[in-house]
Amino acid sequence: MIVEEAMLLANKASAKFLAEKINGRGIYRTHKSPPQEKIDELFFNLKSMGYTIAKNKNLHDSIQDIQKQAKKKNAQKQVDKMIIKAQSQAGYSPKNIGHFGLGFEAYSHFTSPIRRYSDLVLHRIMKEILIDHSSSNKRLSHLIEQLKISCILINDQESQVNKIEMDFKDRKYARWAEKHIGTRLRAYVIDEQYPAIAIALDTITGARLFIELLPLELERFDTIEVEITAADIIKGKIFAALIPDGSIASRYTTVFKKHKRVKKDRKRAF
Repeated sequence: MIVEEAMLLANKASAKFLAEKINGRGIYRTHKSPPQEKIDELFFNLKSMGYTIAKNKNLHDSIQDIQKQAKKKNAQKQVDKMIIKAQSQAGYSPKNIGHFGLGFEAYSHFTSPIRRYSDLVLHRIMKEILIDHSSSNKRLSHLIEQLKISCILINDQESQVNKIEMDFKDRKYARWAEKHIGTRLRAYVIDEQYPAIAIALDTITGARLFIELLPLELERFDTIEVEITAADIIKGKIFAALIPDGSIASRYTTVFKKHKRVKKDRKRAF
């Protein structure tokens, strides 16, 4: 925790340094505030799940209040994912527009748990500023001129890396599942549309499971028990079947009927 706080302070101080020394030019880690329609959708879904959305609060305070409610309901991970999905993608920019997610007016990546190329770009800029010599000023001007294209390339590479990481994990999980057909797992539903998608809660925590041949309807964030039926390593998919349970099935049916009413009301509202 102390190390993380020190990193955040170093990154904030670096952004402040750029603002003071070169009039805000440099490389920043930016994060726009989420689109209003995304927030409206998030709050509507959370209300339908029983969460109270406080009125007359700014967005940061409202989100923190929701997270406190989710913690009491032991649904913090699920709700955090909904909040993240509603937000804009963070990225690198030669212009400072602030960082909404962290609540900082200016933020850069001087240091981080993993070394990023953006860190090195910032180090080079700061080094030339500190040297403050005619030759270093030329190098600084060159670095600043290249910032726009550098940020575009870094953002593109970051996007590709995230996709590769997800694909790798999906295939590793699928390889394990192929050797463990018949294994039962607990999972929570993240998409109730057919085929339903759930996230494993144990054994292969975080793996996506595609639930087919449903004997009943599911609701988002229902906790279910499933059995692995097949795996496709090439596509990185794990298929599973819901394990029927009389009492659980009854609860699912009730929740789904309520959810259908909510969806109908939502269509009227928008």
